[in-house]
Amino acid sequence: MIRIWLLTAFTVLCVALAAYQHHWSREVTPSGPWQVELAGKFAERGEYPSANESSVNSIQRWGSWNGNDDFKGELRIGPFPARAGIKFYVSGYPSRPGNELYLEMVDLDFKLPLNVRDSGESWQVFETELPLGWRGRRVRLVAMDGSVRPGGWLAISEPLRTQHDSIMQGGLVSAIAALLLVASALAPGYSYFSNWIRRSGAIPLHWVPTFTFGAIALLGYFCFWAYLAHTLLGKVFSVAF
Repeated sequence: MIRIWLLTAFTVLCVALAAYQHHWSREVTPSGPWQVELAGKFAERGEYPSANESSVNSIQRWGSWNGNDDFKGELRIGPFPARAGIKFYVSGYPSRPGNELYLEMVDLDFKLPLNVRDSGESWQVFETELPLGWRGRRVRLVAMDGSVRPGGWLAISEPLRTQHDSIMQGGLVSAIAALLLVASALAPGYSYFSNWIRRSGAIPLHWVPTFTFGAIALLGYFCFWAYLAHTLLGKVFSVAF
């Protein structure tokens, strides 16, 4: 009975957390507010009008088009602490010669180029994990338009929350799942040994849980040595007990 309840709770909780996590990862949620520096023709909502503009209506964005592909400019967002990943919307032609899109580590003046493909006159989501050495560092997101060729503009949005930012992705789901899985696996053995010890009457009732867990731990120890001796012996021991 205990095992059924634990397995049911485990399944329901994991499904609920997975559904919430999926919903979280689809949300367009800014992770600001931001300190923004603009130079040249970079301006808020300065991108080319696009067919899917409604996807970015609720967030801040900046572009260098402003009515002409020949305009130049520079955008700096931050500094802000780098997380496990970075995510933002981008449009235009960031890969054109003269254009740059990168993260800048403020303290050490390092650059991390962001290889974003051109999306033209529409918005696409760019998301990537950051190297371990960058996480927790103060960084800026930098976009530079140095191109005067046709289609030489680019635009980006403010950084958004990524699935790496969610505590659901930071180990909580794994921890809860592991605890419930261990509990569901130990429940049958605990129930059997505790009932057997109670019926024997050899142990005071308040010591029953301690002796029960001790018996389970001892079986686990024997199982370890059985597997160490031979894989088949370990499997037989696991199935038998």
